[in-house]
Amino acid sequence: MGRPTKIELASAFEQADSLKKHRIDRGHLAKSLYALSTQINGLENVLSTCESYLRSGQSVTDHRKIISAINACRTLDSAPSITENELECALSIAAKMREHDDDPDHIAKAILNFNYLKKHLQKVCRSAERYFYSGMQSSTLRDLESSIKNYHAVESRTSGLDTGNVNIF
Repeated sequence: MGRPTKIELASAFEQADSLKKHRIDRGHLAKSLYALSTQINGLENVLSTCESYLRSGQSVTDHRKIISAINACRTLDSAPSITENELECALSIAAKMREHDDDPDHIAKAILNFNYLKKHLQKVCRSAERYFYSGMQSSTLRDLESSIKNYHAVESRTSGLDTGNVNIF
């Protein structure tokens, strides 16, 4: 499927805005697109602060930024903008749209891709939480580094770029 291009994302968000404006978001596509986008942004903030922390030699300042980013994600999770049922409905509709090649505005592609990336970013966030909230052990540090590398491998596969072994640290 691949990651949506900037043009495809713009089209998807235009379609989502139209669905919201005309109050015809029965399949929760627009709501899901915006919820997933918000979640991805928060999780990518955790990812980037973790990468900065690891590159900086584990500075205290970056440590604080990660804790703040993790807490921001927890806040998002505690007051979700979409229910699990709504998201499942949207994912089902999006999958059918893609299966039938009926996605002219790329909203289904964007939803499915965001959901896929979200799952991998959540692994990074959980690894970061384990590392920072369980005594910063070397084994949990290796798990954090591994989850970040795995995310980058997944992201490069979905974007169509095969960068091989990406060295981020």
